[in-house]
Amino acid sequence: MGLSASQARLLSVTQRINNNELKSEILANNKIRLSQDGSRASEKYMNALSAKKLEYKVYKQSGDMEVVSLTFNALTGYSDLKNQYAVMSTNGQVYVSADDAKNYQNANNLYEFLQAYKLIEEGDDGGYKLLDDKKAQWYTNLWYKMDGQNQVDIRFTGFGDDEQRTYQDFKTITKQVGSGNYLLLDDVLAGSSNWLQFALENGLAVLTRIQSDTSAESKHFWSDIEYTSATDIIESDASERVQRAEVEYQQTTKRIQAEDKKLDLEIKKLDTEHSSLKTEYDSIKNVLGKNVERSFSAFS
Repeated sequence: MGLSASQARLLSVTQRINNNELKSEILANNKIRLSQDGSRASEKYMNALSAKKLEYKVYKQSGDMEVVSLTFNALTGYSDLKNQYAVMSTNGQVYVSADDAKNYQNANNLYEFLQAYKLIEEGDDGGYKLLDDKKAQWYTNLWYKMDGQNQVDIRFTGFGDDEQRTYQDFKTITKQVGSGNYLLLDDVLAGSSNWLQFALENGLAVLTRIQSDTSAESKHFWSDIEYTSATDIIESDASERVQRAEVEYQQTTKRIQAEDKKLDLEIKKLDTEHSSLKTEYDSIKNVLGKNVERSFSAFS
């Protein structure tokens, strides 16, 4: 092999070695990326395993209990077998649904508010009566809370007979000056268990619940309560979330293992090629050295 040919061959092999090393570096970086993907997938799966889901115990009319996702709608919707809760913002305003907000805005007094829920039947003599004491009590409690009051002045459920009930003229119970201590909650958030759980766990919302004092009149009042202390709110493993995370983790792991195996084969191939090129490089360099040596010998 002539000197010029040896030099051209050496340059060609050198370029191939450089390309080989560049490809090896790219493949090594890809293996690092796969390792990072595996770490993230593992972390996501572990987070799902440790996640808790807030749920709510409710009772059907039959008396049977069922557990549902804890949402604003599930927690605050009326039922005569439920504790009455309200969800408060950090500035002390009560969250309400669009219907409750509309009924409060359109009512000049408690009478009109209860009438909006079809709880009052008017008589021909100008009088009226309640159609559902328990439901009327629920919305009366809500009226006072939306009006910015924690003390409820009316109670007409839980007594032995009609003579002990504290019926009043609901038309005289009007809104306080500057009333309207409420916030309208978006329908999407109202039906979202994720929003309510996040808000409660991170102190962005506070629960308050109707309770009764121990006096002879036994009035109702709103009192704040930690959601962890509410016996009808429970924590459970987020099984559906765990199952989804497990499937995703397994799929991600299989993909990473397949890609990693493919990279190992490509790296092994490049290593073999690099070894062959290095042998060829050394051989050409040796031939080139001898050619140079013979050239100098010829002129010495």
